[in-house]
Order: sequence, then C-alpha cells, then structure tokens
Amino acid sequence: MKGNIPQTPQILIVGAGAMGLVVGYHLQLAGAAVDFLVRPARVPEMSRSQVFYSYDDVCRL
Repeated sequence: MKGNIPQTPQILIVGAGAMGLVVGYHLQLAGAAVDFLVRPARVPEMSRSQVFYSYDDVCRL
C-alpha cells in the first residue's frame, strides 16, 4: 500500500438515530472503525451498550 492509508476503514456517522445505529453496527461487523457525531444530549445514551434484535429471532418465539 502507498502512503499512510489505514488498513481498517474509519467511518464517521453523523447522527445516531435508528438508521445511523444500524448502518454503524453493520459497518463495525464488517471490520470498520465507526465513530458517531451526535448532539450533546445524546452522549449519555450512546455511552451505554446498544442491543440489536433480529426480526427472524423474534418471530420464532
């Protein structure tokens, strides 16, 4: 590789709504380093672990 290009993609997601969290989750699963740019009021919510549920898992109950 040429220059200082990082091996791990670094992604910044603006907003941590439903879509931002889902996209960030899948990018992280793919090996990217994901950061979120959020409003100050959302910081406490983002510091806790996030839980995602699969629709397929819920429907099997």
